Amino acid sequence: MMQHITRHPRKIITSKLFDIIVKSMYKKTWFFLFRYCVL
Repeated sequence: MMQHITRHPRKIITSKLFDIIVKSMYKKTWFFLFRYCVL
C-alpha cells in the first residue's frame, strides 16, 4: 500500500494543491463573513 502511494507522486502533489486551495478558499470566505458581520 505504502509503496503504491509513493510510486504516484503526481497524486500526492495534486492532493496537496487541492488542500492548499481549500484552505485558502476557507480563509477567504471566513474573512468575507467576518467583514460582513463587522460592517
